Amino acid sequence: MTPAGARATKDRLLTAAAALFAEHGFHGTKIRDIAARARVNVAAGNYHYGSKKALYLAVLRAQFAEIRASLAARGATRAPSELARLGRRELAGLLRARVKVMLDILIGPPPGLHGTLMQREMCDPSEALPSSSTSSSGRSRARWRRSSRSSCRVWIGRRSSGA
Repeated sequence: MTPAGARATKDRLLTAAAALFAEHGFHGTKIRDIAARARVNVAAGNYHYGSKKALYLAVLRAQFAEIRASLAARGATRAPSELARLGRRELAGLLRARVKVMLDILIGPPPGLHGTLMQREMCDPSEALPSSSTSSSGRSRARWRRSSRSSCRVWIGRRSSGA
């Protein structure tokens, strides 16, 4: 396979995986489904990414890279050295710009893939990401998951119906 062909296969896998992980979550997505949507054989996913977990992390890295690019394109980022010199008014303006960009990305319109992926991860956390928003204790994590399930069902239902 040529380098261009390998890159195209890798890109198709990433695109298919992003859509399926957003639709079904990490646990609900099968490598076979990703391969079928990407129009590649099942072994291609393992060859290019090594594992489902590694592919999931690649999807998330790509999503975060797109967010960083959107923030930069819309003037919602500054270098750390520049942040230290900004006054309160400028910092507040930067925060407003950043929140606007993030809301556009997360809820749209149209709703963004990144928002759906993050909501899925909150509703049904994978082993791929360490839990930074909850305690490391299993009891706290289980309590957090129970408390978020109903809001997750409502949010995902709205996204599926286009509301």
